[in-house]
Amino acid sequence: MKLNKQQRRRIAAQQADKLAEGDASQSATVVCHLGYQLILEQYGALLTADWRKHSGDIACNDRVL
Repeated sequence: MKLNKQQRRRIAAQQADKLAEGDASQSATVVCHLGYQLILEQYGALLTADWRKHSGDIACNDRVL
């Protein structure tokens, strides 16, 4: 079955919407930023991440509050 332009555009838009939903589900909200510490909220859980920069590399320690 060959699809017309409108059908192809509708399918592409639906696929883009699904990808955007997936991206949104993987995002977190920044609750607080304290210098080298971030506190995030995702799925109702609070997470914290601290990091230090050493010679161009970033060391990150994540944990759930």
